[in-house]
Amino acid sequence: MALLVIVMATISPSLGGFLRGRTLTSEVQRFISLTHYAQARAVNEGIPMRLWVDPELKTYGLASEFVFSQSGLDAHARTYEFGPDILMEVDSRSWASLTGDRLALQDRWAAGQPASGSTGSRSQVVFRFTPDGFIDETSPMGLWIRHQSPQLSQRGRGQSDPRDEVYVGQNLSRLRYEVQTNQIAGIRR
Repeated sequence: MALLVIVMATISPSLGGFLRGRTLTSEVQRFISLTHYAQARAVNEGIPMRLWVDPELKTYGLASEFVFSQSGLDAHARTYEFGPDILMEVDSRSWASLTGDRLALQDRWAAGQPASGSTGSRSQVVFRFTPDGFIDETSPMGLWIRHQSPQLSQRGRGQSDPRDEVYVGQNLSRLRYEVQTNQIAGIRR
């Protein structure tokens, strides 16, 4: 029995890091899978798809930009909550804002598709996928998915452990979202 207690005391600290990493990894994989699903659905249905993230409500989801059913609801819409120890921070810069394409941003505003999303939530940000499957130029460049631990809360955001955050951003060809290395994410900040 004493041997079991010694082994558990030795393994416990590393086991916590393992479980924390699994939570972060599964959330990142689910978000990236949702971006792939959004692109495939936009192409298959021929209408824009909106993947929205609301960091304040700790939710994200996918819905069609236009609904043609009698109920007025998207039957294939998805909504997810991320875990209580996961934080998402959106990199709200877009390709249109970086290149100075004011017409794209104005067209998006005129079409009633503000960057804040359709529900009126101020914190909601929309990633838009066009009917040809491409990422809309007004979509955010990416987002940080972070594991919030008690130590992180005490140290403050600026001193977080690099293993506790992942940047999901547009790849260099701007065709999809993927996990970026810390060097690329650091440059984009």
